[in-house]
Amino acid sequence: MQRRRAALMLAWLVAVLPVQPYASTKEDLEVTRKEIAESKKRQGDLEAKDRALVAELADIQEKLVDAVAAIQKADGELRAAQQKLDVITEQAKEKKEHIEANKVRLEALVRTGLRFSKMPVEAMVVMPGDTRQKLKVSRALKMISQDIRRETETLNRQVLELKELEIKLVAHKETIVKKQAQLQEEREQLAGSIAERKKLQENLQKEQRKEAARAAELAQKANGLQELLDTLAKQSEIRKKAEKEDTGGWFSESASKGKVRSFTKAKGRLRLPVSGDVKERFGDATKSNGASKGISIATSADSEVVAPYDGEVIYSGQFLTYGRMVIIKHSDDFHTLLAGLGNIDVNPGEFLLEGEPIGAMGRRGNDPRLYVELRKNNQPINPASWFAGLKGKE
Repeated sequence: MQRRRAALMLAWLVAVLPVQPYASTKEDLEVTRKEIAESKKRQGDLEAKDRALVAELADIQEKLVDAVAAIQKADGELRAAQQKLDVITEQAKEKKEHIEANKVRLEALVRTGLRFSKMPVEAMVVMPGDTRQKLKVSRALKMISQDIRRETETLNRQVLELKELEIKLVAHKETIVKKQAQLQEEREQLAGSIAERKKLQENLQKEQRKEAARAAELAQKANGLQELLDTLAKQSEIRKKAEKEDTGGWFSESASKGKVRSFTKAKGRLRLPVSGDVKERFGDATKSNGASKGISIATSADSEVVAPYDGEVIYSGQFLTYGRMVIIKHSDDFHTLLAGLGNIDVNPGEFLLEGEPIGAMGRRGNDPRLYVELRKNNQPINPASWFAGLKGKE
């Protein structure tokens, strides 16, 4: 009998706890499947962003290739201009040297001509040779001098032309250098854009991997929830069978303490288990974006918590995020779940009368609240029409 009671109690506990009932698990499965669909959509959006980023990156890379090609072309033009400038500079140098040499020749000719023109007639008479020959020499000196001057003038013109060409080439070089600077700036901007987009792509791919892992986790969770649904369905069948076979019944044993009152007939007259203000009602949105399956009563620290109606304690203790919790089994397949207590004064198997204390609220936190959930056939129901303090507030 003791083993049967333990097994039956476990089956009831699995059935009535709010985190694992069949209906709640089914809702969780639906929520998870919805999350999987949203995850797939997000994965699709991330893939679309990735494709757009890849296309944008390819376009920028093409622009970078064009910019580098333009820089290389400008480099070639600059080298060609410099080579031409070097040739012109060398030519101008040679012509200037030639002009300087002509100056030296002219000066020598002028000095010779001056000496010849200052020679006395008597000296010319006594000098050996023909006088006509000396006159020819004089005329020849003048002709050579004129030729040198004409050549010098031509050289000077050529030097000026080379100077003008040099000025143009220098200006052309400056234009190319400016163009190079602009192209180099464009190249750096493009390179920066590529680096930025590669970083974005890296972050996007991380997000894709994260979302894929989340989708896999959700899929695993969905499979687990489906398995849990199957298990809960089997446990429900086992529990029902065990209840039929247990003729004494552990609830019936408690009835020896007195006549068990009908829970159904107490509708609208149940007392709230703690004094305070109802802050969350059945169906209200919760922080986890779900709907509340019970009510939440804001009360004071150390406030006494009592049984809302006659029944047997089937669970008392700490449970996950619900804190300290008590579950009372009433007649007519009703259960009351009370969670958030600071301390518990009852144990499983104890039969409680309406108003009998079960524990007290704790002192932790500035807003102690008692969570109250009413269940019929293991399904949460709206308690508004059952508790006297909630009538007319459905």
